[in-house]
Amino acid sequence: MKRALLVLSLLALVSCGGQPAATEAPSSDPAATAEPAASAPLEKRKTLPLDYAAYRTAANAALKQQKSKLVLPENIELAAVPDEPGTRKVVHHYPEGLDVVAETDADGNMLNLRVIWHSDTEPKKAKQLSAAAAVLLAATAPEDRTLAKDTAYQIERAVSAHNQGREPTAVFSRGGVAYKVTVTNLPSVVLTAQPE
Repeated sequence: MKRALLVLSLLALVSCGGQPAATEAPSSDPAATAEPAASAPLEKRKTLPLDYAAYRTAANAALKQQKSKLVLPENIELAAVPDEPGTRKVVHHYPEGLDVVAETDADGNMLNLRVIWHSDTEPKKAKQLSAAAAVLLAATAPEDRTLAKDTAYQIERAVSAHNQGREPTAVFSRGGVAYKVTVTNLPSVVLTAQPE
């Protein structure tokens, strides 16, 4: 119970920067997905080179190829983010030890992605979750055949640096997308993708 509360608290802080956390909104609740009225025209924000539906499809294909039982459900709609007109968010929590947070603009184009991997003491499970986290992040560029492997390497590098008391962050970029892997003290590994 305490771990679940800790995970939810971490997710809320990481995903929202201290703002109230949005959660998965069922597709049958139109009030949960209503956009707040904007008082001024919205600036065009940089987006990742794919929309959420394409990301979900690529992520599910990569997870299936990896023989993971994890799936990003198709029946979950993104919910409006209060205080951020035009921004929609979805949070997928997997009790196995992963969280996926995606934010999009009003058109469904991805603004950023966060994957939070909660490390496990069992080496086999930890390796499976780390690999799943890598493919979930790499699904932001499904045409890049080496991004998942490179992301897994960056995770290992960041964890090793954390264990040695060095800077536990790895930053790299591909195709106009900035990727970041950070080991926290909980211990969790936070992976992010956002436009450069």
